[in-house]
Amino acid sequence: MESRPEIENLKATAPQGPQSILVPVDGSEVARHASDLAFRLAQRCGARLHLLHVVPLPLGATAGIFDDSLDLKAWEQTCQQSEVRYRDWAKPYGPETQVHVRSGELIGAIAEVCSSQAIELIVMGTAGDHGWHERLIGSNAEHVLHEIRVPLLTLKCDRSDLLLRNLLVINDFTELPAGPLPTLRWFSELDGAQVHLLKVGTAEPQLDKRMAAFARQQGLDRVVHHVLPGTDVEEAVVRFVQQHEIDLVALGTRDRSSWYRLLHGSISSRIVNHLFKPVLTFHL
Repeated sequence: MESRPEIENLKATAPQGPQSILVPVDGSEVARHASDLAFRLAQRCGARLHLLHVVPLPLGATAGIFDDSLDLKAWEQTCQQSEVRYRDWAKPYGPETQVHVRSGELIGAIAEVCSSQAIELIVMGTAGDHGWHERLIGSNAEHVLHEIRVPLLTLKCDRSDLLLRNLLVINDFTELPAGPLPTLRWFSELDGAQVHLLKVGTAEPQLDKRMAAFARQQGLDRVVHHVLPGTDVEEAVVRFVQQHEIDLVALGTRDRSSWYRLLHGSISSRIVNHLFKPVLTFHL
C-alpha cells in the first residue's frame, strides 16, 4: 500500500460535536476521502475514529448451506488479510483509531458497531447510482440512510479541506423535529456558517414563523429563509447550491416503506446519490 503523509492536527473551534465517528471502508478512493474527512472532523471535536470493513460470507454460507464445497480456508485468509490491510489503512490517523473487521452483511455490521461503540456520526463515501438499478438495488449509502438511525455524512470526492461558510438545510417545515439535532448545530457552528433554510414549493401562511421556530429549536444562528417555487426538489436544490456556493447540504428523512421508495424514490436518497456536495442526513 502506498504510504501517505501524516495529517496535521486541527484545533477545536466549535462546541462539542459527535464523540464517536464511524467510516465504512472498502479500499476504494471514495472510502479514503471519507476516512480523511472523518479524521479531520474527529480532530476538531475530540472524537474517537472507527473504521469498519466487512468481508462477505462465502456464497453457500450466505444461503445457509454449510458443506465441504465451501472454501472456508480461503475466506478465513481473506479476513486475516483484511485485518492487516485496514490497520495499515488507519496508520495516518494515529494509534487511537479503532479498526473493526466483520464478516457478513454490510448494514447489519454497521448497526452492530454503531450500537457497541455508541457511534454518533457515520461518514461514508459514495459514487451514487442512477436509473432503475438505483431504485431496485440502491447505493450502500441509501441503505444506511434508511436503516441506521445515526446521522450520515456522505461525500463523493476529496473534502478533507472542507470549510463550512454556507450550510443549506432542506425541509418542508410543516412540523418540528422531535427534539434538537446536535450534529446539525455542531456543523453550523464549526466554521460559523451562514445557515440557509430552504423549502421547495408553495410559501404557505405561517411558513416564515415555522422556519424561525425550527431555527430556535435547533439553536441555529446566522439564518436566512428561502422559498423556491416548483415541484422538482432535486433540480431546485442543485440550482440553489450553485447560486449560493453551498458547502454542505443537510436534510431530514422520514421512514418510508421499501415499496414506496421503489416506485417513487425519496428526496433524501436522490440528493445523497446525485448531488456533488457533502450531504448530512438525519432522521426526523
